Amino acid sequence: MTDAAVLPDAEACAPSAMHAIGADAAATVAGALKALADPLRLRMLSAIATDPRGESCVCDLAELADVSQPTVSHHLKVLKETGMLRSERRSTWVWYRIAPGKQRAVAALLDAFAPAAVADEPEDAQARVEALRQMDARVTRLAEELADELTGLHRDVVIAIVRESYAGLVRSAKLTQHMIPLTERFARQRLADLTRDRSSGVPQVLFVCVQNAGRSQLAAAIVNQLADGRVIARSAGSTPASDLHP
Repeated sequence: MTDAAVLPDAEACAPSAMHAIGADAAATVAGALKALADPLRLRMLSAIATDPRGESCVCDLAELADVSQPTVSHHLKVLKETGMLRSERRSTWVWYRIAPGKQRAVAALLDAFAPAAVADEPEDAQARVEALRQMDARVTRLAEELADELTGLHRDVVIAIVRESYAGLVRSAKLTQHMIPLTERFARQRLADLTRDRSSGVPQVLFVCVQNAGRSQLAAAIVNQLADGRVIARSAGSTPASDLHP
């Protein structure tokens, strides 16, 4: 049995400031987290970050929820003021993209923190079964919508890829309430690859790791940050392990 050292009360209660984040940095981070502490803003950020075009029109983002255009513009303004987004007006519409230097932070939020936070939420087994029963109609509707949108690809190809993407994700899914957005994100990436110009287009890198906690996501985020759009890096990781293997 190891004897624990007994410290005087004054010494035991004195916190060490050297291990804490700086006050200015903490204030900046708190401001960014406050701006992100809204479900619709998080969905907007996710939609922009995963858009195959690298940017999203405000008209696209308005479809995420049944809210007015001024409300959408307000949420985007808040995200822009924190430095997360950049905007550009083209004709009558405004387009938004993740600000340079913020891609890594956004990727960490969406690919690492968000899945970990959602995984801690308990899900009723009966509700999961019922959700899976209703999911087929939602997947069909998503496939039809993408087929209508992506007219450059054969309709059957689009529908098949959407269903394959869903099947691949649901096979290992523990939660189902976010399955449709994840399916759309995965399918859009695959469909964008089908139409990519491999002779002159932007090269892509896929990072894969086995039984590691987030290493492929980290590698993809670093490459995207350093490449600044000259290379598109993606991570194949979706279910990281609980700890790192050396």
